[in-house]
Amino acid sequence: MFGNSSLLKGLIVFEGLDGAGTTTQLRSLEARLEALKRPYYITFEPTDGAVGQVIRTVLGGKEAFQRETLARLFSADRYEHLHGNDGMIAHLDRGDLVITDRYLFSSLAYQGLDLGMEKVWEFNRDFPLPEILLFFDIPPEDGERRYSRRDSLEIYEKLSTQHAVRDNYMEILDHLKQSDCEVIIIDSTKSIDKISDQVWSIVSRHPIVTM
Repeated sequence: MFGNSSLLKGLIVFEGLDGAGTTTQLRSLEARLEALKRPYYITFEPTDGAVGQVIRTVLGGKEAFQRETLARLFSADRYEHLHGNDGMIAHLDRGDLVITDRYLFSSLAYQGLDLGMEKVWEFNRDFPLPEILLFFDIPPEDGERRYSRRDSLEIYEKLSTQHAVRDNYMEILDHLKQSDCEVIIIDSTKSIDKISDQVWSIVSRHPIVTM
């Protein structure tokens, strides 16, 4: 897994358990990039496109699909996300720094619980790896305290599930040692400001930002 994968320069991925704070950190990063007038594109998965909207109905428990169907839907949504007319590759070609909240690693970690990661990898093996992966690590119990404040939970937002997801993520990070993707683990138990400063120290050294 990952050994022969291509690398997509200019793509940065945020990953983490539910409640890890990736969305908060994306907003903070966006504000800094905007202030410096650097070319960037902030995005997320599932997308808000047609396929992504179907996925969200399943995650929210409003539809009950077979788990392999869900895994294939994620892959289809990702293909459009990457290759669509206003997709990530189009933005990279324009010279934007592209940062996405979740990518193929989420599929491996989450859908891998039901299907096994090798099976999920079959649906995702043709996607390039990001240049940088920031993994926001948090104890599942801490994440649960954060997402449990919401009015409704998604199908994977259970403490036992999050423990299993984290185990999958750790295995994924180990596999990524075979690749050229730069992996940085962020301690997501720190304060929002400290995490934001750490993220900025990483992203601000990218050539697109320093040009």
